[in-house]
Amino acid sequence: MSGNFLLTMIVTITIFMKYSDRDFKTRKLIWGVGAVMQVAAYGLFLVVPFTITSVIVNLLLFSISAALSGEAFYKVFSQELFPTMLRGTAQGFTFGIARTILGV
Repeated sequence: MSGNFLLTMIVTITIFMKYSDRDFKTRKLIWGVGAVMQVAAYGLFLVVPFTITSVIVNLLLFSISAALSGEAFYKVFSQELFPTMLRGTAQGFTFGIARTILGV
């Protein structure tokens, strides 16, 4: 098991699962912190030379932020946006759009 996956799982268990379902403000704060960390993780390469240290910092920041604002938030909380009868179709549609945009 890689270290970044282990770190992501630890943050998921200790922070995401514990605090993300409390209220909307807490959820929004956790997502915001994670999003800023993801931008910082790759923005780091714009201002710091590409070294082993910068790569390790990038991996640490991104591993932590992936648990806070990544796929978990999308999969868990996007379900609240759609009525039960349309949930599968709506999520498939949003996944498809996201993948198409990424591919383009």
